[in-house]
Amino acid sequence: GGTVALALACLDDDLRAASVFYGQNPRPLGTRTRLPVVGSYPGADRLTRGVVGSLRHALTVADVPHDLKLYEGARHSFFNDRGSAHDPVAAEDSSRRTLEFFSMHL
Repeated sequence: GGTVALALACLDDDLRAASVFYGQNPRPLGTRTRLPVVGSYPGADRLTRGVVGSLRHALTVADVPHDLKLYEGARHSFFNDRGSAHDPVAAEDSSRRTLEFFSMHL
C-alpha cells in the first residue's frame, strides 16, 4: 500500500499529492517526487525503521512539501481497526493530519 503510493508519487504526473502509510522508500531515494507527501509510520516496525529520516531529508532537499510522522510504539497496520495492531490514537492523529494536509494541497 504505502510503498506503492510513494512509487506512484514518483511516476504519475497526474497526481497532486500522496498519502503514505507504512511505506518503504523508492530506490534510488533521490526520488523524482515533486508532489506533496503526507506520511504516517509505525515506530515499532522493523520494515520502516529509518524510512522517515531518509525520506524527510530527500523531500527537504528537493523542496517538496511534506508532513512525515513516526508514531512511537505503533506497529505495522496501526490504522487497521480490525487488526490486532490497531492503535486508535495513532490512527486518529494520522487521519486528521492526512485530511488537513490534503485540504492544504489539493
